[in-house]
Amino acid sequence: MRFSPRSKPLVAVVRGSGGGKTRTIVEVWLELDESPHVLAIAITFNGIWTVNQDECGLFFDTATTSPAERDSTARGCYAVMIISRMVSVFFGLDFRQAQRFLNHKSFLDAAKANPEELLRSFVAFLVSCLQPGITHFVLLVDETAAVNNVIHKVFQVLDVTSTLRDGLLSFPTFKEDTDTLLHVGIVMSSLELTPIGQALSHRIVYPLELPLVLSPDQIV
Repeated sequence: MRFSPRSKPLVAVVRGSGGGKTRTIVEVWLELDESPHVLAIAITFNGIWTVNQDECGLFFDTATTSPAERDSTARGCYAVMIISRMVSVFFGLDFRQAQRFLNHKSFLDAAKANPEELLRSFVAFLVSCLQPGITHFVLLVDETAAVNNVIHKVFQVLDVTSTLRDGLLSFPTFKEDTDTLLHVGIVMSSLELTPIGQALSHRIVYPLELPLVLSPDQIV
């Protein structure tokens, strides 16, 4: 089953360096975390989790030559980068430990074969670890352009973020071993907004507009 094409919206924060993007992500996460029915996880590709080309080589052969192999490897690598950060947050593991935890052939093969399905399955697994009252999952991703740029340099593949958008927004996610639909949302922040991809997207994007002068107490 697939949702009507791009019917689920995406929430986006786009602002220059030092403009409050990360702080916005944190504020939204803190607000969502107050609800007993929401599992909200915030990850980033900055700071101690800064993404680089070496991270791609930890999991996959970066010397693949055929376009089809490069595309599947790039999208699989992106899914693993997302999941490794989620593992680190959810289970309180050191990031390098989380990477080693996922570095198994069967997991990496699944990431290459169907990264969108792997993302949905992992979200359902995380929700199953908590109380049964969770009805919503929200993933907040900071510095999304950074990982897209790194993977483009390594694999020459554009718009790998579509793997996350399509994986969690275009197809339904069900709770493990049930037919109960999990309501999923994504919040992304980026230093830049570049039109990429091969087709015009009709997905609704809700911008989180930040004030010109930030308050020390609250900005969202």
